[in-house]
Amino acid sequence: MGSGLPACLGQYVTSAVFGTLELPRLLHPVSAQLASQETSLRGALQLLHERHLTGVGERPEAAALYLEAAFKLHLNWGRLAAAVAVDNARPCNRPTVVQ
Repeated sequence: MGSGLPACLGQYVTSAVFGTLELPRLLHPVSAQLASQETSLRGALQLLHERHLTGVGERPEAAALYLEAAFKLHLNWGRLAAAVAVDNARPCNRPTVVQ
């Protein structure tokens, strides 16, 4: 997206109509450390989604807090995705073909 914002952030606006929020696709990191970070971020996003979807009737400030948290989590997800792409591309992390 030209704004620098992840395209998936629009779902937080439309979730009021559709009642759904999707998690980012799995990154499949080879590194155990990056896999742990992915699990942690997905858990945080899942919790945010559950609270956002069940927060009908909350104070108006709550929506702003959810969006702020979503921005931060998706920014961290983008950084993690870049790190996973670099790490997974290392020769030592590529599968070898057995002949």
